[in-house]
Amino acid sequence: MAKLRVVFYSFAIFFILLPTSYVFITNTPIHDLYRKIMISSAILFIILGNLITIIEKQKEKKRIVGDVSIIIALFIVFISRLFL
Repeated sequence: MAKLRVVFYSFAIFFILLPTSYVFITNTPIHDLYRKIMISSAILFIILGNLITIIEKQKEKKRIVGDVSIIIALFIVFISRLFL
């Protein structure tokens, strides 16, 4: 599960860095829909990685309050980015 978590976080970083580097290299803006899709995908992969962290912490009987609140906050941001 830890390897899958690293993969999710790596995808999230990739989806954030790809449009950013494109703008810096070409000096042209990205279409709004493409930017929204990339950032929303990155947020989704962060949520999935954090869900795996919660599952691992539950097995070890550790506190998960901080991770759950991060997921709730990111989910609110994810939903608001889809509809605004």
